[in-house]
Amino acid sequence: MDKVRLTQALGDNLGLSRNQRGRAVSIAATLNGRRFNRFGGINALALGAIAYIGDQDAETFEDRIIGRDRFDEICDQLGADGVEGCRKIKEIFRGSPNSSESTA
Repeated sequence: MDKVRLTQALGDNLGLSRNQRGRAVSIAATLNGRRFNRFGGINALALGAIAYIGDQDAETFEDRIIGRDRFDEICDQLGADGVEGCRKIKEIFRGSPNSSESTA
């Protein structure tokens, strides 16, 4: 499965709105999945993008995607670290010197 379809499917499974899912897909489509290999590849990229968008939009700590049982279950099933994927996306968006290449 490609990273766009994977992000769409996981976003649906985790209850993202259509708008949130579109924004997460945009992130996943733009970034190079190889940068996430040590965290679980495109699975970590997709989960990280979903967590990044979901947590960005969360109104309370309890609304966050990171820490939800379902998010943790999916991470375990896919053998991916979605939390580290989210951290990597934040690092890339901050323009860290260690993150010079960000496109697919």
